[in-house]
Amino acid sequence: MYKAIDSRCDPYFAILDYRNTPTQNTEASPAQRMFGRRTRTMLPMKASLLKPQKVDTEIAKRDKKLKNLRSSWYHDKCSKYLEPLEQGDIVRIKPFALGKKHGTGGPSPGVSIKGHMK
Repeated sequence: MYKAIDSRCDPYFAILDYRNTPTQNTEASPAQRMFGRRTRTMLPMKASLLKPQKVDTEIAKRDKKLKNLRSSWYHDKCSKYLEPLEQGDIVRIKPFALGKKHGTGGPSPGVSIKGHMK
């Protein structure tokens, strides 16, 4: 967007070009996945490209799943298992207002805490 504004071009054309460009590891652009066809741009293109075509959604689903697996692998590489909180454990809570000291407390009985802050 900044590049389009700096060059005094219409920023909407920049968005249109972005939506017509196929994303990495996929065969279709975001506009093709949404509308089933390419959208009109200022660039000349064949009329057959503007006609609706079936887009293989399985490829996009597979790529999204691979991206999520890769992301979770990097996350799990550095994370560690946190033991569940027991009654009597001290829990420090960051104060809402600046300048105040951290408060202490403990887990409420019967409340399941899924994650802790590191």
